[in-house]
Amino acid sequence: MFKFIDLFAGIGGIRIAFEKQGAECVFSSEWDAKAQETYYANFGEQPLGDITKVPSEEIPDHDILLAGFPCQPFSLAGVSKKNALGRQHGFADEAQGTLFFEIARIIRDKKPKAFLLENVKNLRSHDEYRTFRTIMRVLQKELGYKVYDSIIDAKPVVPQHRERIYIVGFREQLDFKFPKFPSKGPAISSILENNVDDKYTLTDNLWKYLQDYAAKHKKAGNGFGYGLVDLNGSARTLSARYYKDGAEILIPQPGKNPRRLTPKECSRLQGFPEDFKIVVSDTAAYKQFGNTVAVPVVEKIAEQMVKSLNENKIVEGYDRSKYHYRDLRDEVIARASKYGEFFCKYISANDTGKTGGHQSGFYVPKHAHQILFDSPGIKGENKEREVRLYWEQLDYHTDTMFKWYGKGSRSEYRMTRFGKKFPFFKDEHIGDLLIIIKVTKDEYLGYVLSGNDAEAFLGTFSISPVENASTHVQMLTEKSIDEHTMELVNKYTMKYTKFPRPRNIAAISREIYYKAHKDKKPVLENFDAAILEWINIEYQFFESLENYLYKEEVNKSFNDLNELLRFANTVTESRRRRIINSFEFHLEFIFEILELSYKSSRKNNYERDIEFSFSDSEGQPLIFLNAQTTCKENWKSAINLVSNLEDNNYIITLEKGLSEHTLEQIYSNKLKLVVPEKYRVFYPKQYREKILNISSFCSYVMDIRSKMEQTN
Repeated sequence: MFKFIDLFAGIGGIRIAFEKQGAECVFSSEWDAKAQETYYANFGEQPLGDITKVPSEEIPDHDILLAGFPCQPFSLAGVSKKNALGRQHGFADEAQGTLFFEIARIIRDKKPKAFLLENVKNLRSHDEYRTFRTIMRVLQKELGYKVYDSIIDAKPVVPQHRERIYIVGFREQLDFKFPKFPSKGPAISSILENNVDDKYTLTDNLWKYLQDYAAKHKKAGNGFGYGLVDLNGSARTLSARYYKDGAEILIPQPGKNPRRLTPKECSRLQGFPEDFKIVVSDTAAYKQFGNTVAVPVVEKIAEQMVKSLNENKIVEGYDRSKYHYRDLRDEVIARASKYGEFFCKYISANDTGKTGGHQSGFYVPKHAHQILFDSPGIKGENKEREVRLYWEQLDYHTDTMFKWYGKGSRSEYRMTRFGKKFPFFKDEHIGDLLIIIKVTKDEYLGYVLSGNDAEAFLGTFSISPVENASTHVQMLTEKSIDEHTMELVNKYTMKYTKFPRPRNIAAISREIYYKAHKDKKPVLENFDAAILEWINIEYQFFESLENYLYKEEVNKSFNDLNELLRFANTVTESRRRRIINSFEFHLEFIFEILELSYKSSRKNNYERDIEFSFSDSEGQPLIFLNAQTTCKENWKSAINLVSNLEDNNYIITLEKGLSEHTLEQIYSNKLKLVVPEKYRVFYPKQYREKILNISSFCSYVMDIRSKMEQTN
C-alpha cells in the first residue's frame, strides 16, 4: 500500500482519487477554516493549517506527495484582479506565490517516490512562461525528478469544460503516460436534481442585469456574459466566484428565469461521490467546489501513477539533474560528449527570417539527416516527426517538428515550431552557434553559444570555425575536405613523433592545400577562398595528429583520476593555443606573399585578438587591422585604435554574420569590417557593400601605400 500526503488539500478531491487506488493518507494540510470543516466531515481528520510553519521532520514519511497548490497567483482571473488592485501576483506574491517552494522543500527533505501537482492551465504561460520554467527547473534540475506535464480538459468525464495542468514526477526515471479519455462526455442534465428550491432561481433584477451586461459587452466586442447551458451539452468552468451571481453556469427553466446550480449539483459537476457531505453554507460550498479538482480526471491519473510505481520500468531519457554546470559552455561540452551525437551550425539571417524568404525555422544541413531521421529524405516526398527539444538556457522545452521538404523545387531539412516569442530567432543571434544534441530518439537538447564560448566548443571537438555546419555521430565527425586532401593529411601525420609548433602546423596545412590543388597559386584573388581551406585542413591535420600521437595514451589505463585530468588538460591546452594563433599565422602568410610589411602585436600569448599595423616607408602608421576569429563579443577591444587613425581602422573576422544592431555600433565607432568573400552573404544586405573581403582590403592597403610613396 502506498502512503501519501495531501497538501493544500481543499475539500479532499485529490485524496478521494488516490484512496480509490488503495493508497493511504498519512498527513493533510489546508489553511482555509471552512474547507477544514468539509474535510473533517468527510474524512474524520482535521488538516493542519499553515504548511509554512510545519517543519519537514514533523511530516510523516510517504511514497506520494499530492498538492493542488493555490490557483489564484497564477490564474488569468486572479492576475486580472490583482492587477486591478495594484497587487503583486505569481512568485512575487508573498502570501501564496511562494507556496510552491514549500512543496519543493518537502520533496527535497522527504524524497517521495512520486508527486502529483495540479494547477490552472495559465500556469504554463504566466509571467511570459518564467513561472513554469522556474517550477520545472526546481523539480527536474535541482530535485532530480523525472517530470511529465499535461493540460487535461475534464469535459470527457464530467459535464464541464475545465482545463487544468497536471504535473507528475518520479524520483526514479520511470515510464509514465497520461491517461486517454473518451471523445464525448456526459451531458449536464445527468447531474441535475429533480426538485430544486426556488431560492436558486435568479431574481428579475439580477437576470435583467446579467442580460444588459452581456449586451453591453457584446456591442463592445468583448466576450463577457452569462452562460445559459444546453442541457444536452456541457457547462463552462465552475469558478470560486460562482456564489456571486452564478452567471457562468445558468440552468434554463421553462416559463421562469434561469437558476444557479445547487451545491449538490456542483459536487456532481466535479465528480464527487454521491455520499460526499456538504456541511457549510451555500456561499462557502460554491467557493469550495469552484476551487477543487475534477475527481474523475485525478482518478485516471492516480491509476496510471500507481501502475508506473508498481511496474518500476526505467526509461532511457534526458535527466536534467545530470551534467549541468555553472558555466554554460562546460555544460554543453559535457552533454555533447556524454550523448555523442549532435550537429552544430551558425544561425543565419535566413533562419531568423531577415532575408524575407518563405521558409520557417532553422535550416538543417543535409549531412545532419541521421541526427533527425532514421533514413535520408527522398526527392518527391515530404516527411516530418515531432520531438521534445529541451533548451536549458531558457528553462523550457519546445515540441518541435523535424521536417524534410522533398516535393516541388525544395530539397531541404528544417526544424520548425518553436513558439511565437522564441528568443533565438531574434536578429541579435545571427552568427551564433546552434547546437542540437540527440539524447534519445524523441528527446533532444538545444543550445546557442556565441563568441569565445562557441570557439571553445568547436575547439573541443576539433571542428573548424570556417565550416558552416558539422555533424558528429557516435563522436565521428563528418569530414569537410575531399579524399585526396585527407590522404595527404594522413601522410603528413605519419612524419611526426611529436606535435609541431602552432606556426608550423599552419604552414603544413597550406603546404597540403597547394599539393592537393596544384592549379591554385598564392595570389591576391585566391586568398579569400584559400584561407578558409587552410583553416579547414589545419583542423583536420591537428585532429589526425592527436589521434596518432595520443593513441597509446588513450588506449592505456590511467593510474588515477589526477593522471587522467593532467592528460585531458594537456590536450585542451594544446588545442586552445593552436586556435588562438591559427588565424594570425595565415594572415601573416598572405601579407608576406603580397609584400605588405606590417607589425603585429598581442598583449600576451593568451590574447585572442591581434593588431596589425601597416605603415608608410617612414614608419608612420597608415592602417590598423584587428584580427578576431569571432568578434560579436570582442569587437569593442578594437575601439582603442580609433584615436590613432579615424578612417583606417579595421576588424578582420571569421564571424558568420552579425546583427544590424551590432554592425551599426561597429561602424558608428569608426571601425570597418573585413571578412572572407564567402561570408559576406551572411551579413544584412544594407551592410554588404561596406564590408570588404580580404582581397579588397589588401588591394586597399597597397593603393594607400602606393599613393603615399608617389606623394613623397
